[in-house]
Amino acid sequence: MSTPELAEATAVLEAAVSDGTVEQIADRDLQRILAAALRLYAAKTSNGEEFPPFLSDDGVTATDVATSATAILDAAQIAVFELGMWQAVTGRS
Repeated sequence: MSTPELAEATAVLEAAVSDGTVEQIADRDLQRILAAALRLYAAKTSNGEEFPPFLSDDGVTATDVATSATAILDAAQIAVFELGMWQAVTGRS
């Protein structure tokens, strides 16, 4: 399901990055959006769907991924070693 509301929210977030106005997005709002997106992605992929978390032409850089992944792991109190162990046990990478 794709809704106009999701498209509008995505456009607001993308504009904040491209316009350099990221401070206009409240940290708590971003945290809620990111948490909901993470839970949704985990739920969909846990049910056997396989798709990348973003498209290759979405402009996400290696720095974006490294910065975000590090912060997500820290917030969840997961060490990189523990992530590797989970991947080995579950067969997911």
